[in-house]
Amino acid sequence: AFFDEGNFDAILPIIRLVTVLDLHQIDVYATGMWHIAYNFTDEGSRSDRRYVPSAVALGVEGAKNNPQTYELFYETGWLYYHKIEDDYDQSVKWFEQAMERPDVFTARRNILNMAYQRAGMVDKATNYLEDLLSKAEKELEEGKKSSRQGLDLFQLRQNRDTLENIFDNHLIRMAQRGWLAKQGGYYDSWEYDTKPPFD
Repeated sequence: AFFDEGNFDAILPIIRLVTVLDLHQIDVYATGMWHIAYNFTDEGSRSDRRYVPSAVALGVEGAKNNPQTYELFYETGWLYYHKIEDDYDQSVKWFEQAMERPDVFTARRNILNMAYQRAGMVDKATNYLEDLLSKAEKELEEGKKSSRQGLDLFQLRQNRDTLENIFDNHLIRMAQRGWLAKQGGYYDSWEYDTKPPFD
């Protein structure tokens, strides 16, 4: 009701109350971060960036109180990646911590590659994708050898194929942008997409 009325200041104490009473209420942390960062708007219905530091602080606290799960590390990384957009090193830091958790979903792992790229860590992005693809290929081969069949084997194949596609696209983009040529000292011999060079 407070949200629908635009009474955002009344929501913050409720989020705080719930997370103080239950430090492990992951859904309230995550939903609270989302509402605070994205849905609290100014009179022009634009996201009010003044609330973003509160959303980040909630994510940091939630991750500290729930280190056993990837969720709040991921959500905090997402705020830096998608909402703040000028500190990609922070998104890398939070996504890397999320990837260290055993419960992180396979599909969530791909975002770290993009954070590496946006932070200018193309080598890390390339190595990370190569690593993910290698693991996916091993999992698929193990799945074929075991008694895993049907949907389970299909998911393993889909994951491997998706990662192969992402990795191929990554290499093509790096070639088109001249990054690969720059590594070999040949950048000046071609008109790449990124002339002048990308940062």
